Amino acid sequence: ASKHKYAEEGELADQYRAVDEIHTELYELILNAISQRQLAEIDYYCDMKNTELEERYSYMKDYQTAVVAKFYTLSRPFYDSCYREFYYYGMTEEEIKAFLFDSDTISNPEYTALKDRNNAIETEVLALSNPMSGDELPILYAEFVDNNNKMAKLMGYDNYLEYAYENVYGRDYTYEDVAELSAYVKTYLSPIFNAIYEKWSTLTGFSQEELDKYYDQVRTPFFETLEGNTTVNDYIDLLAFTSNPDKNITFSDEFNKLMGDGNMFRGEYDGAFVTSIQSVDIPIAYFGKGYDNCFTIVHEFGHYMNEVYTLGIADEDDEFSQSYDLLEMHSQGNELLYLCYLKKNANLPEMTHNIVETYSLVNMLYAVMAGMTIDAFEQALYLGAYEGTNADTIMADGKITYDEYDLLYKSVCIDFGVEEAMSGYWRGGMTVQSPCYYVSYSVSAIAVLQLYEMANTDGFDVAKDAYLKLFTYVDEDWEMTMAEVLDYAGM
Repeated sequence: ASKHKYAEEGELADQYRAVDEIHTELYELILNAISQRQLAEIDYYCDMKNTELEERYSYMKDYQTAVVAKFYTLSRPFYDSCYREFYYYGMTEEEIKAFLFDSDTISNPEYTALKDRNNAIETEVLALSNPMSGDELPILYAEFVDNNNKMAKLMGYDNYLEYAYENVYGRDYTYEDVAELSAYVKTYLSPIFNAIYEKWSTLTGFSQEELDKYYDQVRTPFFETLEGNTTVNDYIDLLAFTSNPDKNITFSDEFNKLMGDGNMFRGEYDGAFVTSIQSVDIPIAYFGKGYDNCFTIVHEFGHYMNEVYTLGIADEDDEFSQSYDLLEMHSQGNELLYLCYLKKNANLPEMTHNIVETYSLVNMLYAVMAGMTIDAFEQALYLGAYEGTNADTIMADGKITYDEYDLLYKSVCIDFGVEEAMSGYWRGGMTVQSPCYYVSYSVSAIAVLQLYEMANTDGFDVAKDAYLKLFTYVDEDWEMTMAEVLDYAGM
């Protein structure tokens, strides 16, 4: 105890620096493990029939968990050692206590065993031959939910919803707050969605020329249609940051780099996403089959540009983070801005633009309704309670069992007035790969629909400037909340 004293120089400081070098190596090993897991995931998604790649991906997920657990086993020994004041320098006793609690949990074999099992469940779900029917997915998902709740309780939370909202997705609202949003969506957006969904289902009578141009934008892969490819490039050339010219970043330069430097992957996994490889800070993009049309390219490139623009800030400050809702605004906002660009610049026949616009708005409002219904579904399961349509049947024995999941989701969709459009959507896998994430799509889509409104009333340039501020706010104050970012952008 007499050695629990901080000093910049001296024998104890020298000893600590030597110990800390080894500790830093272990932390860098974590970043490397995360990177190797990311790369193994990309490899597997590109060739999902390759069992060797599947095994490597599964191994790297468990390896990452193990290395992280090993790292946090050192937190309490440091506290009990003569190096306490060095390792915990600048932290209050309350902060240290909270850190030790989290460290003890993350390195707890019970916690890591639950995490490993959920990693395995995720891989098993990806390998299911027909997840849209049968009991295989519901049985796996029931175990997954139970494991998540157990891990959350080990972390000191009542349930995984509470943990995920606060710690995983960077939200400044709780799952209880979503009840207010749900009422808003049911009252105002559900009728709008149903009206445009009905319009979409009744659109007919297009000429072959009109259909060909429609397919160029929303069906034919971006990489296989010259006209769609050219239109996207022309649009991206218009997007340039002016608030901080010192960064010397343009959308067009980064788009060309993405297409030319080998940081883009295409494969068998149904989906598209952007991530940054942790240990080297390199953003990459993945586009699966059916997820590579012009609008999806533009969507994911919004994510990609945020990774590029915030790279320096992320390097300089370990505490820099962004709400996942804001991250989705970068992508969905880019889609809507591109839609507005098409209207005046793509020389599309009027009827072609009509169908492209309807398709895009259906998709955006579908994101709102899908996010809300999935969140309500997840809330019921993680809280073990449901009060909506068919509640008497679903909660008859006081709990929700896996064989009631389809009825539960159908009932939630009835509550939101979207039963026909959303049938079976929960089985798409997102509830396992990104638990409690999908409400972010709703929050962000509702916000960026304002860009569509701006472009149609005040002009494309006004909407564009508002959109670019969703990136450049970091030059003013990277600690802004999402509400403050929206205010900064004039939204």
